[in-house]
Amino acid sequence: PIITATTSANQDKGNANDERAQASQSMAIKQSAERKYDDAADDAEDDGATAQKHMEDTNANASSSSSTTEQSIPIIYHPDYKDMIKTLPTDIKEIKQQLTDLLNLWQKKAAACAASDDDDNDDNTDAALSVDRIKAGLAALTFYINKILKKPLAPATRKINTYNKQYKERLSTLPRIDTLLTLIGYEQSDAAFWTLPLLYQ
Repeated sequence: PIITATTSANQDKGNANDERAQASQSMAIKQSAERKYDDAADDAEDDGATAQKHMEDTNANASSSSSTTEQSIPIIYHPDYKDMIKTLPTDIKEIKQQLTDLLNLWQKKAAACAASDDDDNDDNTDAALSVDRIKAGLAALTFYINKILKKPLAPATRKINTYNKQYKERLSTLPRIDTLLTLIGYEQSDAAFWTLPLLYQ
């Protein structure tokens, strides 16, 4: 009986040791998994921070490039042209904004044309708008407006014939010239004429 009791006690002790060993092994596995999880989380956080910094650097570079591009475009109008637009006799902000956008468009195209000339590129595309073309087009528009000033009530002076040489070769070559004519007050009654109607008769 003494031997049996001793053997039983040894077995119990062995079982307890096995359970502690299994528990210790389980704890070690759990701790290893937690360390791997923490390491993965740290890596993800570092990657996120790197991506965020990359995005910020990209945005900063784009903003800097845009600012540099705007500064590099020469002003081809009067230096105070934007202030002049603000003094136009209208309270409709959309008209002033559209006119500003149109002049900015012409200015960018004129800069593109100048850059094309600097590169000895003879490709005369629609994107390339020379200052001379702008002057010629606006000179034609001035011609039409002066006719109205001389005879403001004459219906003939208040019309622009789209088949006229002045219009076809000079005025119509300006991008979005229909926008400018509409802002001035002209209406296109048909394909052949732009008409500036009388407000009071």
